[in-house]
Amino acid sequence: SSRQNYVIVTGGEKDVMSLSAHGFNAICLNSETAKLPFSLLEQLTGRYEKMVFLYDCDETGKRESALRVKEWNEYRENYGSNLLRPYSVTLPLSGSKQEKDVSDFFKSGHTADELRVIIHSTLEQTHG
Repeated sequence: SSRQNYVIVTGGEKDVMSLSAHGFNAICLNSETAKLPFSLLEQLTGRYEKMVFLYDCDETGKRESALRVKEWNEYRENYGSNLLRPYSVTLPLSGSKQEKDVSDFFKSGHTADELRVIIHSTLEQTHG
């Protein structure tokens, strides 16, 4: 299919810019605690197969990322499994103020290839 494999949903504009600059397809909601609008799901389903939540590595980010995956899976149960599969990726960062998001990940010297490896390992181990 001509669909790119995945789109990343992240916590804010800054992280979207950072991901785009490194060659990733990324979008953000109004905030990490925002629910996913169903219209967005429909738009993205035409273009991608998977959706990867890449939120901050703090408690809020981890909790909200898990909630989004749960919501999304409920959409898939109700509206069909052809909708994007949701995944949640946690970056190997401390979660402190200085080291919690994907912009920090790149700032501290990590590369796009490293991020790709982290994402792919999550996509491969989570079937279901």
